[in-house]
Amino acid sequence: MKKYKNRGSKKLIIVLACILTISLGFALLSTTLNINGLINIKTNSWDIHLENLSVTPGSVDAANPAEIGDDNKSVEFSANFQDIGDFYEFTVKAVNDGTVDGTIDDIEFKYYDVEDPTVEIDSEDVPNYVSTSVTLNNTPLEKNHVLEAEEEETYKIRVEYTDNLLEEKDVNSNFNCIMKIIIKYKQKKKTT
Repeated sequence: MKKYKNRGSKKLIIVLACILTISLGFALLSTTLNINGLINIKTNSWDIHLENLSVTPGSVDAANPAEIGDDNKSVEFSANFQDIGDFYEFTVKAVNDGTVDGTIDDIEFKYYDVEDPTVEIDSEDVPNYVSTSVTLNNTPLEKNHVLEAEEEETYKIRVEYTDNLLEEKDVNSNFNCIMKIIIKYKQKKKTT
């Protein structure tokens, strides 16, 4: 019986010696790396808004003249067109008073019922003879256009009663609406 106990003790001592040797070897061969850095984030501001709206001479009289919304980010108006060629046009300044470049994410043209301004008219129900444009230097303003920090641009908005009558019924149709134009900006992502 003593022989078996000695063998068991020897095996236990060998196993413990192996574990101790492996642990010491791992401790001698392992290294800890510390990486230290300093991050500075400068203060930024985001402030893109509209100001200085001016109606173009020759525009038709407006039932509700163009006006910058309370949020300083939208323009609302309604105008009465009687004859082909009638238009309502104005310029408005887009100002980036922030420190971050802005990119146009979307330009929305929304139409609302004159009788109930809470009811939006589907864009497909807007007649073909109503032409709407937003331009910068006579070029259509498009998604992804950049307005750089601390810069400003003047946009021209024009709504016109054109001769684009597609069907005979269009000639006698009567279309009244309140129009709202919304230009949505987002922060420009830095490219690396």
